[in-house]
Amino acid sequence: MKMVQNIRMGEIGVVRGSGTLRTLLGSCIGVVIQHPQARIAAMGHILLANSQGNLDAPGRYVDTAIPEIIRQLKSLARLEDRFVADISGGADMFNVGTERTVGRLNIAAVIDVLVAHRITIRSQDCGGKQGRRMAVDVATGLVTIERIPLLLPRIDDDRFSDPATVSV
Repeated sequence: MKMVQNIRMGEIGVVRGSGTLRTLLGSCIGVVIQHPQARIAAMGHILLANSQGNLDAPGRYVDTAIPEIIRQLKSLARLEDRFVADISGGADMFNVGTERTVGRLNIAAVIDVLVAHRITIRSQDCGGKQGRRMAVDVATGLVTIERIPLLLPRIDDDRFSDPATVSV
């Protein structure tokens, strides 16, 4: 039976050999870093771009989560730095009327940190207004991303501008 590990917000999961890591994303970023030849992978469900020095929960922030993922991968196997990354999430889930949304800041930060660590970004499915399910099959290295349609009306939907037309 295949092991499936659900990664929750702020968590990091690491698997060697076989198994699946998966998560559900909105404005958060899912990062898979793996060494497919060694059949080892890690996934982080990252909430925010910058820890601002907070080291209590390294999985919550881009600037601490990615170095922690790399550290954990290297602790499990003697690996050359031939990691590849897949990223997803960073959706603009709420209409806040600004270019600097949590999702967009997360996307930019993840790309910057991965580039700084010389990790190739193999694929990305980021931004937009939909959530995503992300999973990695460690044995094959296959990363799958499924877009999740919005189930609730958005607050910027014109049909809901008149309070009398809103039904709960």
